[in-house]
Amino acid sequence: MATVSDADANSEDATKQICNILRKVGLPIPSQPLQIASSDHSRTKTCFLIVPHNLKEGMLEDVCLESVHHDPALQCVDEYLACIHQLEIPQPRNRSKARIHAFLASRERPDLRLGEAADAKILELLCRIVPTIEAVTEALVTVPGNLGISDPSLPADRFR
Repeated sequence: MATVSDADANSEDATKQICNILRKVGLPIPSQPLQIASSDHSRTKTCFLIVPHNLKEGMLEDVCLESVHHDPALQCVDEYLACIHQLEIPQPRNRSKARIHAFLASRERPDLRLGEAADAKILELLCRIVPTIEAVTEALVTVPGNLGISDPSLPADRFR
């Protein structure tokens, strides 16, 4: 079983939260992100990834924004948010989410979700996160009898 979580304000807190949940349900607890854990009494292997990987804080939207940092539309997005601020309109609670959604609204298909935008090659997210998730999934699939996403009968690309 693989879990992916945003770091949000603190990656250490996100790691502790995942480990506490695994402990409560009696599953093996990896000692760090991207490490696969197993135990003699459980047929299930576990692994987790905190996004963005190797950073103290952030979320998937920050990774997406980094993948389009070169796009000139991002300047327009920031100018839009500055305009909203100047008009004293309440600011979005989550600036990263607001920025990526405003960026996606600038595309030909403005209604795409993050995964759909990655699949449509609007976001270069696939080249940054999915290979890591696929490697973890492949490692989990190699042991017969695992549950959930590690079930060998399920296609790996189902989890993108």
